[in-house]
Amino acid sequence: MNQGSLSLSVRLRHPSMVPDVISAAMGVDPIAMHAAGESRRSPSGKDLGGRYTETYWVYKLDDRNDADLGEAIKVANEWMRHRSKFMADFTQAGGAVEYYVSVTAKGRLATELSPSVLAQCVQFGVQLSVEVFSE
Repeated sequence: MNQGSLSLSVRLRHPSMVPDVISAAMGVDPIAMHAAGESRRSPSGKDLGGRYTETYWVYKLDDRNDADLGEAIKVANEWMRHRSKFMADFTQAGGAVEYYVSVTAKGRLATELSPSVLAQCVQFGVQLSVEVFSE
């Protein structure tokens, strides 16, 4: 088992869908969101100028005390399976789906993703982004 920790978030981007529609379909409230066309603002509310060109919606799905990427992706795919109809409609309407994984590793990090786990990611149209930090 890999030593370290892992956090997995689901990120959705869409050219026009409003975040409330996404939240209702996903059945959860996001940790961050903004709608296409809204004024750009910092997390503290400061005006950044301009407008967002797309809707952005993020939900933190998993925090783990191990750095087991394969198991985290399996959990994410199972969660996504219950939302597969919406995901198909969402991506067909121009949306993009991403698993963003942040891993803090202690020492060596090694992982395997089985073909079945990767096939499920493809089925849901999920892009996998992994950022690794070492202690």
